[in-house]
Amino acid sequence: MSVAAGSLGLGLVVGLALAIIAPFALGDRTYTVMSGSMEPAIGTGDVVVDDPIAPMDARPGDVVTFRDPQRASRMITHRVRSVHRRGAKVQIVTKGDANNAVERWSVPATGHIGRVAYRVPKAGYALFYVRTRLGRVVFVVLPAIAFCLYELWRIWRPRRREDEEVVDTAPPLAPDPIPPLAPDPIPLLAPDPIPAAERLPEGAPEPLPWIVPVPDREQVLR
Repeated sequence: MSVAAGSLGLGLVVGLALAIIAPFALGDRTYTVMSGSMEPAIGTGDVVVDDPIAPMDARPGDVVTFRDPQRASRMITHRVRSVHRRGAKVQIVTKGDANNAVERWSVPATGHIGRVAYRVPKAGYALFYVRTRLGRVVFVVLPAIAFCLYELWRIWRPRRREDEEVVDTAPPLAPDPIPPLAPDPIPLLAPDPIPAAERLPEGAPEPLPWIVPVPDREQVLR
């Protein structure tokens, strides 16, 4: 649970940082609202992100940030009531949604003012505490440690059964049956024909193979 909470805290810090710091890469500015003059649209502690625009691009209903006509070191974020050009100057009337009085101020026509693009609710309080030692520990160090512990847990945790490699349990395919080879037919040998002169008369016994016939006297005398 603590690891999940730490990861959530780190995610919130990263998201907050991106919402507030990333606009600087686009030339935008951020301001922390210190009063409730624009409530309920913008509350105390909100951070507003302004796009730079030319004064004549402002329209009634826009919320703009400008320098206080009475105190140049202070910035004010109020809603535009009217815009008029007077020569090289642009006359602008603004008023806080929760105020009764209006501000009348002017800027050079070639100058720039900030128009509120969006706000981050209550982010100003977080920014204030982040600048303190305790805030750096709570919002930066602890979430970073929790995130590292979570990553180590993900690496070293025991693998669950569903995470393991799936083993194929299908039975092996039987090989195609090979038909037995039929033996080659052995041709029957026909007996060699015996010449008629060498045939024995019917009923005569066959001579034994190891008995050599004795030639008769006439054959010997020849």
